[in-house]
Amino acid sequence: MAARMTSALVAVAAVGLAALLAGCDPVPAGPEPGQTAGGPSSAPTGAATDAPVPTAFDPDGSAESNLAFFNQVAEQVAAKDGVQGGREFVDALVAAGFPKEAMQLTNDQTTINLPAASVEFSVQVGSDCLIGQQMEDGSYSGIVLPVTAAGTCLIGTTRPIDW
Repeated sequence: MAARMTSALVAVAAVGLAALLAGCDPVPAGPEPGQTAGGPSSAPTGAATDAPVPTAFDPDGSAESNLAFFNQVAEQVAAKDGVQGGREFVDALVAAGFPKEAMQLTNDQTTINLPAASVEFSVQVGSDCLIGQQMEDGSYSGIVLPVTAAGTCLIGTTRPIDW
């Protein structure tokens, strides 16, 4: 229950942080046309232009310029049958070229071994973070937020990415 509450608090904190920073940073409050906010979709994510989705992580690019590819990779994992765990997202992102050492991940299960209400994962790109979240209903959403004051992407308890 504590981990479920922690996951819920992380999600609430991320939304609150986004709302707080909305006046300071040009981070969109919701999905742009063509972005995914609810679940896997065949519509491209990222910028609302007809520009093609990149096919690789650009280590010299910004978090914003890598968001469409990040979402594409994560949506492919989220679209698999059943709710995926954090390891599946991390492994897919690493295979797509995102640096594992720049990632954070929340727990898949609560302290009493129940599925977490959501799994959050992130990749720090410069001073910003690509943050993805899969809910227990299988829906996925991704966003770019600035690194927290603590120098992390996710707020709260995260698990080691030690595989």
